Parts: sequence; structure tokens; C-alpha cells
Amino acid sequence: MNKENDKTAVIPKAIIYCRVSRTKRKIEGSGLESQEHRCRQYAKLKGYKVQASRRGPSS
Repeated sequence: MNKENDKTAVIPKAIIYCRVSRTKRKIEGSGLESQEHRCRQYAKLKGYKVQASRRGPSS
């Protein structure tokens, strides 16, 4: 059976949680926006459907 035509195929789901622990990382390009973008790219590559994205407090 062709997987594309299978109506019962399960699409994996993901929730993205981003957090930056140091100000230096924000400056180096590892900020929240960058993290979320990379996580969304990874989810797409793996075939995950992103259900939500949350950002934690910076410490």
C-alpha cells in the first residue's frame, strides 16, 4: 500500500521549547529566534508537525 494514500498514516507531532541561558549566546546568534528556526527545520526534515512553540525565560 502506498504510504501517501494511506489515510491512517500517523504524522509525528512536536512541541518546540527554546531557552537561552547566557547573554553571550544571544549575541553569537544562538538566540531564541535562531533556535526556533533550527528546530522547525529539523522537524520538517523528520516529518514532524509542530503543534506549538514556547520560549522559556533567559537566565
